[in-house]
Amino acid sequence: MQCIHCGHPVEAGAQFCSNCGYPVATPDGTTPPSPVAGAAAPTTDAPSAVSSGGFQPALLKTVGTSLAYGMAAALVVAILSAALLEAISPRISSLTDSLPYIIRQYVALKVSSIPFVSTVALLLAGGVSGTWTQAVLLDASYLGTLSTSATFHSPFTLVGMALLVGTAAGAYRSARRLGTRFLHGGVVGSVMVGLAAGLCHILLAGLFSFKVNGIQVGAATGRTFLMAFLIAAVGSFMGYLLAQYAPDSPNVLVSCWQWSHRLRGWVRTVADASMVYGVVFTIIGLAGFVGYVLSTGNC
Repeated sequence: MQCIHCGHPVEAGAQFCSNCGYPVATPDGTTPPSPVAGAAAPTTDAPSAVSSGGFQPALLKTVGTSLAYGMAAALVVAILSAALLEAISPRISSLTDSLPYIIRQYVALKVSSIPFVSTVALLLAGGVSGTWTQAVLLDASYLGTLSTSATFHSPFTLVGMALLVGTAAGAYRSARRLGTRFLHGGVVGSVMVGLAAGLCHILLAGLFSFKVNGIQVGAATGRTFLMAFLIAAVGSFMGYLLAQYAPDSPNVLVSCWQWSHRLRGWVRTVADASMVYGVVFTIIGLAGFVGYVLSTGNC
């Protein structure tokens, strides 16, 4: 039997849900009366963070876990991407206009002249669909020092997807264990995770910006912060939501799948289509990238 309010499994004979404290329907279809004012609240196994929000230790733990999972996942993907780019760029014999300009410039500048940590920071910021900037200083003897700059908007990549899934997994695992309610702590926690992720991206992009051949490259921009905030907040939001309405799954991906199958009508159609198209286009994108490298780089 499951709670009609939050979906949490309820033991036979229990009058109240151990997760949210909501009265459980009896076999005759009625629900036990709610506690009267001044009476002792029903005893539950749920932590105190279930019925209260704010900046409590339990909420801060869920925020920290969600942020740590998301940033760790994004960093791992960014490091692997930087290593792959560093490995294949010296072997690419020809580049077409289908590649973004910033990538062509990166390869042309010789990856060996750019610190590896700067490459990771740049891919981390760009992966959330952030903005890269290039500033060039020109020394003209008769005009003085001239400067010019260019801005490039990066597409959403696997780094951003890793941040989204990571924050969702961390929020789901921690909120389910600590019993954080979605409407109380979940919304506040999602905003906190988004702000922290945005600040992390800005700090890393600013600390590891680089200059090569007179070109200053960085990604500490407002768009980078905003996109990191939105992606991390949405991921954490989904984790808190699934922890309350589908808490009986081993991880957030299984929980998302089970929750989508509990939906009905057009909502379920949209959820299933989004999952299928997401997987299909991710595979097509990876296959296309590998095929492009093999056809142009003699790798």
